[in-house]
Amino acid sequence: MQDVAFMAQDLLENRIVMALSKGEELPVPTFGHFCTPDGYRIGIVVECDKDTSQEVTMSVAEAADVLDVSESRIRAMIRDGILSSRKVGRVHMVDAESVMRRFNEPVGAGRPKHKLETV
Repeated sequence: MQDVAFMAQDLLENRIVMALSKGEELPVPTFGHFCTPDGYRIGIVVECDKDTSQEVTMSVAEAADVLDVSESRIRAMIRDGILSSRKVGRVHMVDAESVMRRFNEPVGAGRPKHKLETV
């Protein structure tokens, strides 16, 4: 459910920034849809203006899928500075550009091999 909320937040922020940069007027915010008794209603809030940079992020699970590693490995890569992220509450949102950079420059599995010195 958190992934859905973060994707909705990113989508809303992108929509607002694009509309403001084009000079379009924003619609009045509402909770206009009926929620069924077993459904969820989620409020999404973003703070942005027309100059807000468009950071493209993905969840830890999405990054793990792209790089074909476990979610714990993604968290370790964030901790080690291999991937960039920002923390929203308790959740890491991984910078998509750093994931794609890692995807396009893969590192072989295992420990690095030591070069043999010749005398």
